[in-house]
Amino acid sequence: MKRWISWAMALCLVLALAGCGAGGPAASSEVGIPSQSAAPPPGAEGMLGASSGDAAPDAGSAADSAQADATGGAEAVALLPSGEEDWQFEAVTAGVPVPEFLTGDQQQLYLAAYYLYYHFSLAGGFHPDQTAQPVQDAAFGEIDYYPDDGFASYADFDAALDAVFTPELKQSLLNAPLYLDHEGSLYSATGARGAAAGYQGEYFLQGTADDDAVSFTLVGQYAEGEEEIPLRMVRTPAGWRFDQFAMAQ
Repeated sequence: MKRWISWAMALCLVLALAGCGAGGPAASSEVGIPSQSAAPPPGAEGMLGASSGDAAPDAGSAADSAQADATGGAEAVALLPSGEEDWQFEAVTAGVPVPEFLTGDQQQLYLAAYYLYYHFSLAGGFHPDQTAQPVQDAAFGEIDYYPDDGFASYADFDAALDAVFTPELKQSLLNAPLYLDHEGSLYSATGARGAAAGYQGEYFLQGTADDDAVSFTLVGQYAEGEEEIPLRMVRTPAGWRFDQFAMAQ
């Protein structure tokens, strides 16, 4: 019990300091695949990319102008575990709303980011083998880590993170004691993280965009009201990467 409490407190602190913890009311213990977006309030187009103000630039057209030399979404998805098992990309992202004002490739990057963040925020590892002998790491205390064949190696897991997030956001996620590089293999700490209580749906508000960054807002809908979660992707020499990301759940 003490190990679980310490682990949970460490995770919450890291996500809070990184500014990428999921918004909304207090978390519950339930974990599930996200439902389709609930209907947005009057005046917001939700999945169609509602503008947050009359003067908001057209994020779609601005993002599209930079698309030719700043790709990344399709390449990122190709690095993720593919299949219909409940922990694989297609199953986890099935039915997940995406901002329609992003380009197709940026939508793929959004789903890749969702998939990876899901396995930091909600799921207990990708595909850990809890029948195997666990290992521990002195840096993280008495947390048990199990071999996780969700990725063939830790290097593959690391490459997937690099394909989706900026180095700063990637490191903020890895600061949580969830994943371990053990002799080149990926090991994960198991256990559900907990979803936001009262979650009912989500929609997007279109923000600003230029050739270097696309900012928009994810609005989580909860039983007690709504919460706005800022998201942003930036263009790097390797393509678009998220430097702000979170989930509504």
